[in-house]
Amino acid sequence: MATPEGKDPEGAAPADRAAPAGGTELVPAGSREPNLSRRAAGPPGAPAPAAGIATVGAGAGIAASIAASAPSGLFGVFNELLTRPLALVQRARAGGRLGAGRLFAGAFACYVLYGVAAGCFAGGGAVLLAAIKVPLVIALTFLLCLPSLYVFGAMAGVEWSPRRLLAVSAGFAGTLGLLLVGLMPVAWLFSVSSRYLATTVWLHILLWLLTVAFGWRFLRLALRETGARGVMLPWLLLFCIVSFQVATFLRPVLARDPGEAFFASGKLSMFENLGRVFERDQAQHEAHRPAAPAR
Repeated sequence: MATPEGKDPEGAAPADRAAPAGGTELVPAGSREPNLSRRAAGPPGAPAPAAGIATVGAGAGIAASIAASAPSGLFGVFNELLTRPLALVQRARAGGRLGAGRLFAGAFACYVLYGVAAGCFAGGGAVLLAAIKVPLVIALTFLLCLPSLYVFGAMAGVEWSPRRLLAVSAGFAGTLGLLLVGLMPVAWLFSVSSRYLATTVWLHILLWLLTVAFGWRFLRLALRETGARGVMLPWLLLFCIVSFQVATFLRPVLARDPGEAFFASGKLSMFENLGRVFERDQAQHEAHRPAAPAR
């Protein structure tokens, strides 16, 4: 018996009943929600792409904000240099404000303070002498070693730009200044309590080597951040040797004999200068030795 048109047979399959005459499948709302959720979730064990992209985007935004924002004030700049030494280099790469001028000015002030403590060995006019000569020694050493830093860094794989070179130089200068200020009480103690110049000179050499060694922490991290793949320790050794010769070139630094010029003339190596320090102490010792009793 024929079924009337428009009536579904009682034994028809559910798929047949869901299909209209136009051929478009009509499924009740909510029947496809499990399939859609499975499609969004992806195959079992696959990571959620939306969450990963959001996490990466948030991390990039935090890094960009850190790199773009420079701390305010000299204390903030120095504190960032101690706690987050790479922030300065990251700002240079991101095009943010560096604050290099504050770092150089603060570092110079630290050198002056250390010079004042070192000049307490002889006292009087020697305090002003050392307060002027110590910053000059470090500043001239930086200027003389800056070209070699550029060349050595480029050979090690650093992709230099003017901002990166400025950031690395300012950060290294600021790190040395902070370390010297931290060692200033030790320098003052030995300056006011030592009798001979050689003792004080050896102490300052030791403190300077410690300063440069700990300053290598910033320089190593900064150069690695800028793409260095080689070792820059030879440049650090060169920096130390040049600083000793610059101190000889700008002599006297810690004490000046009566009638001696503010800047001594004549050529002299750092080893000869150290030998003269021992000769000066020997002459001082002989002058203060009590005379032998007459027989």
